[in-house]
Amino acid sequence: GDALDDAPWIFVEDAGHEGVLRLVATASCRVRGGALWVAAAEGSSVTPAAGSTVTAAGTIGARRMVRVEGAAAVSEPGGEGFRVATGSGADEHDEAAWVGAPVAAAGARDLVYRGPPVLFSLGADGVRRAVPTQEIEWRPRDAPGPWARWDGACLGELVVRRRVAGEVRLRARMVVMPREFEVTWTPAGEGTAPALVLHGIGDA
Repeated sequence: GDALDDAPWIFVEDAGHEGVLRLVATASCRVRGGALWVAAAEGSSVTPAAGSTVTAAGTIGARRMVRVEGAAAVSEPGGEGFRVATGSGADEHDEAAWVGAPVAAAGARDLVYRGPPVLFSLGADGVRRAVPTQEIEWRPRDAPGPWARWDGACLGELVVRRRVAGEVRLRARMVVMPREFEVTWTPAGEGTAPALVLHGIGDA
């Protein structure tokens, strides 16, 4: 599965399993049920809309868990905002997946791709379609600043988000390497040490 971002984790009660919560989204979403649970990253705030309630529901690691009935805004210290709501006519959250050329990286926490991957989303009709690049933005992970349009220039350690009508519907961290990137292993020879050779980076 995709690596979880620091965006809020949204849970609902698993049908037929009272007390068991199921992860359904990691960004803005709406659900049909009367309640949802938000696990917000440290420093984030969850503010109920008028007529809605937000109650404490424990913790998951360093995240604070709250139960939401109605609608609420989740705000991060960096200014990113998300919206969640219950009682919707249908579940509205991104069932999306990145498709590309993955790079095997032992121990890597984030997704690593050779060239920018394509984001596919599952529609209400059950058909998986490519998400328009106009809805996808990126920026370097360690240099917060303006978001840029998703294109072939996005390389390095990135934060990527899908934004629709002002709502962040998905956010992910990934590493995008040049399309020509590859790793080869040269075994030890007479008088030479074994070597791991990286191709497609700079003059390599």
